[in-house]
Amino acid sequence: MSVRLFLAPDFQSNMSSRGAAVISFDEAWDRWRGEVVDENRMRDVERIEFGRTTGFLKRFRGIQTKNHFRLRWQRPRCHSQAGREVAIMHALQNEGFRPPRVLAWGQELRGSREQRSLLLTEAFVGRALSHCSHATTLAQLPRIANLLGRAVRSGIFLPDLGLDHVFLLEDDSLGLIDFHNARRHPRPTSRELGRALVRFFTSPGADRILGERDEFASTYLEAAERPRAWRATQRLFRQRLPDIAAIADEE
Repeated sequence: MSVRLFLAPDFQSNMSSRGAAVISFDEAWDRWRGEVVDENRMRDVERIEFGRTTGFLKRFRGIQTKNHFRLRWQRPRCHSQAGREVAIMHALQNEGFRPPRVLAWGQELRGSREQRSLLLTEAFVGRALSHCSHATTLAQLPRIANLLGRAVRSGIFLPDLGLDHVFLLEDDSLGLIDFHNARRHPRPTSRELGRALVRFFTSPGADRILGERDEFASTYLEAAERPRAWRATQRLFRQRLPDIAAIADEE
């Protein structure tokens, strides 16, 4: 069994100043508890307060076989789901993007297989675009399309796009979250890019902006330097998104 826990130096100092001793992975797993804000069968996300610091703890309680093989063979190659998200966030930072700041992460392995892992990130000071006004969301769409497209061009594919995964921060920059299914290579196919765009327009709050989907997709693919994916994207839009003309007639 291999167990490791990594803490950002300033976070470790903050914990020490509050009287917390050096903490192990098992202790962090047991002690760090907060309000569950999202969960599924093998993973949950908790909001936790550490003094004046608000964090989000993603707790992986095992791994599906398909994800185990993805960790081994798809870049960035990692031993755990938490470790993979950290690697993606570091890659994004190196390209000038704004993922959350990593406060701590750890993993427990049996041989080469993940048993458990955790990732603690600092909460953004801002709001998800899914909770912003319609006018604010519309105004930010060109920036978002450019941001996400540039990530593809830099070699980082984020398939789980959505208004709930993009934050408008206090300094007016855009932050990104949720990198569980992100990867560095191989290069996404036209169909994968189209499916990511469908995901964006089926995310929470996206029903308000369906009329902007063609312009958004065009800007995204242009920024990604993948204009040839336009045909596959339009085909998926027709198959999987509501007909805009029909919605307009109903209104």
